Amino acid sequence: MKKLLSKLTIYFLILAGLQIGLYFVFPQYIKAPEEVLSLRKALSEKTNIIYFGDSTLITTSAGDTDKRSIDTMLFSIMPQYSIQPIIHSSYHQDLFAKFSSIIARKNKNKFVIIPINMRSFAAAWDQNSSYQFREHVLYLENYYNPFVYPFLPFLVNFHYFNLYPEVPSNPDVYLCKPGYENILKEANNPANKNDFDTRMKGFLIDDYLYIFPENHRKLTSILSSADSFKNSDVTPIFYFTPIDFKTGEKYLGKEFTECLKKNTDLVVSKLKEKNVIVLDLSVSQDSKDFSWQNIGFINEHLSESGRMFVAQSLKNAIMSYSNEHN
Repeated sequence: MKKLLSKLTIYFLILAGLQIGLYFVFPQYIKAPEEVLSLRKALSEKTNIIYFGDSTLITTSAGDTDKRSIDTMLFSIMPQYSIQPIIHSSYHQDLFAKFSSIIARKNKNKFVIIPINMRSFAAAWDQNSSYQFREHVLYLENYYNPFVYPFLPFLVNFHYFNLYPEVPSNPDVYLCKPGYENILKEANNPANKNDFDTRMKGFLIDDYLYIFPENHRKLTSILSSADSFKNSDVTPIFYFTPIDFKTGEKYLGKEFTECLKKNTDLVVSKLKEKNVIVLDLSVSQDSKDFSWQNIGFINEHLSESGRMFVAQSLKNAIMSYSNEHN
C-alpha cells in the first residue's frame, strides 16, 4: 500500500509540475473562459485598444442593414488601431475592475474602453447570482498565480467552488420618488400581465429610477478600475451607454431623466476626481436609435445608427487625447 501511495504521489507531482510548466510556457492552452483568453490576446504588443463590453456592443435591430458590433465599427473608422474586445452579455463593472487590475500591471501604452450601463446598478442585475460570473472571477483573481490558475479547470469541474453565491443587497438604495412603490406593485400584479403601459412603467422604475449611495458596489468597482490605471501608461475611457430616455419620459415624464441624471452626475463627479476621460452618452440618442423594440421592453440595445454614434464618439475622444499628448 505504501508503495502504491508513493507511486501515486509521484504521479500527481509530475502532473502538477507539467501543468505549472504549461502555465509559464503556453498559458493560452490552459482551459479558461473565452473572455479570459481574449485578455491574453489583448495584452499583446499589437493591441492598441481593449474594449470591455456587454450585450449593448453586439445586439442589433431587426431593421439594421449594418449588423456590425460597436468595436468592429470603431475599427472601421480607426483602422490604424488594433482593437481587442472582451465582451460577454451581462458583464458589468465588478468584472471590468478585475480585468483592469491585470491590464494595469502590464503598464502598456494602450487605451481601455469601459462602458457604464446604469441598469447594472439595479438589484435585478447587481444581485443576480448568475451575473456574478464567479468562474471568470476565479481565473482573473488568480491570473498571475502559477500555483492556482493551472488547476482551476479541474477545481471548477469537480465543483470545488460555489459558482452561484448569494449576493448581499446594496445598502441605502431607494426609489427616487414616493409613490413608485405603488406603480411597481401594479406592474407586478398578474392581473396586469397584458397591460403593456403598466408593465413598461414597472420596468423603467425597476431598472433606472433608484438613488444609490457612494458606496454602491458598482460605483466602487468603477473607481477601482480608474485607480488601477493611475500609475500606468494605460488610458481608460469611461462612457455611459445610451438610454432611451425619451421613452422613459413618455411613460413617467421629465422625472425619469431628472432622476437618471442624479445618478450619472454622481458617477461623473467621482470619475472627474480621478482625472480620467468620461463620456456621458446616457441621454444622447433618440428612440429610433435603439433596438429594444425587438423584445418589447426597454434596454440599452442599439440599432445601427446608435452603435455608430457610440463608435464615433469614442473615436473623437481617442483622437482628441492622442492629439493633446503627442
